Amino acid sequence: MLSSSAPLSKHPQDIGAGSPSLDKHLDKQTDSFPSTEDQDDVELAKLGYKSEFAREFGNFSTISFAFSIMGLCSSVTSTFNTPMLSGGPASVVWCWLLGSVMCFGFGTSIAELVSAYPTSGGLYSASAYLVPRRYRPFVGFTVGWLNILGQIAGVASTEFALSEMIWAAYTLMRNDDFSPSKSQTVGLYVGLLVLHGLLNCLATKALAGITKSFIFINLTGTMAMIIGLLATTPDKHDASYIFTKVTDQTGWGNDGLAFLLGLLSVQWTMTDYDATAHISEEVKRAAIAAPVAIFVAVAGRDYSASFSVVLTALQANSRTIFSFSRDGGLPDRGIFSRLSAQKVPVYAVWSVIIVSILMGLLKFASTVALNAIFSLCTIALDSSYAIPIAMKLIYMDHPEVQFKPGPFSLGRGTPLMWFVNLLSLAWVSFVVVILALPTVVPVTALNMNYASVITFIVLSLSTTWYLTSARHWYVGPKSNLH
Repeated sequence: MLSSSAPLSKHPQDIGAGSPSLDKHLDKQTDSFPSTEDQDDVELAKLGYKSEFAREFGNFSTISFAFSIMGLCSSVTSTFNTPMLSGGPASVVWCWLLGSVMCFGFGTSIAELVSAYPTSGGLYSASAYLVPRRYRPFVGFTVGWLNILGQIAGVASTEFALSEMIWAAYTLMRNDDFSPSKSQTVGLYVGLLVLHGLLNCLATKALAGITKSFIFINLTGTMAMIIGLLATTPDKHDASYIFTKVTDQTGWGNDGLAFLLGLLSVQWTMTDYDATAHISEEVKRAAIAAPVAIFVAVAGRDYSASFSVVLTALQANSRTIFSFSRDGGLPDRGIFSRLSAQKVPVYAVWSVIIVSILMGLLKFASTVALNAIFSLCTIALDSSYAIPIAMKLIYMDHPEVQFKPGPFSLGRGTPLMWFVNLLSLAWVSFVVVILALPTVVPVTALNMNYASVITFIVLSLSTTWYLTSARHWYVGPKSNLH
């Protein structure tokens, strides 16, 4: 799985997304680097970028970052009602088993690309490098918008889950008929977003230090929860109920479909695989540390608290927006790519906060409408991951691509690579359809699953903008080595 002999260097045709002169520029630029130059910055320069962030994330803090953003324990508790109410206990158990295996392969496919292209753009940047030059602007533009949409939905849905968990704990402590109003829930949600925004404005060194503690807090909290549940639940269901009981409470009248709707829990939890890629310009030995963190986090499936999930998700999201803005993919005149004195993209951080607040206002429409954000996160993110994986398989031998794996690799063109990548693509295609379906029928304006509608609207608007304006100047990931 790990290949230390895999070449890191890129031929000139491997780099540069749209500018015909970029390859020649990079060829001269990388040759001028002295041998004593930091290897991470050398590899970043070969992809067309100069280092702008402080590299403060080491191996441990990077793995802790990946564990935290997966947030399995808090994410499971946040979405446990979905498989339980849709398909019953069998859906809870078997959807997690099936989904975990598939997500493991999907995460491995993503880690391979992150290792080959360790930039803050993550899979957005990789997608443009993996297609012939004429397609790079449109592919990069599409993947960039999908990735940003999915990440913002991830921040919003996780923060909302945290606010509801806090209110639930408060209600239990009161031991009366208190129930928080919609305004109180949204108010706490906004307050938590602002708090996470302020924390993300700290210097990278401070964030790396905070991140290191997450893994210990998460493991301790998870063990306490497991022991507490076992100790305070004397009456338990038998194995037959847990593993075979399917109950359709969706109204679909189809046990199989009701069962599959439980996939939302695992797919939402096991997403944002490339989060460590978005901080790769802040990670030491990024070509190894970032993909290994993805692999370990998905394979180990450790736990984290919701607070750490949002903190790390917001950090990853802001770096994606920074990268997309740096390449000219956003209508912001490059504002979101500006760094503070602490080398933090504060404008990008607060752009995520503002859009997330707007998403949270769906709570005033209906809880079901708000729940569409959970599906939106998975649909948009997984689609943005699937595109570069597919492009790699199609164009890896193209003269303008010539894909070269990084240190973390399934092997170039090996049967294992083809099997894992194709299985991942098939799984994503299947899951996106399932998650776009209404979770309750008959469908009304209040219980409609708006995830597919929101995705369609955002893609339509961004595509229209690209065709009418952006295509004249947006060239995809472009060098800042000047």
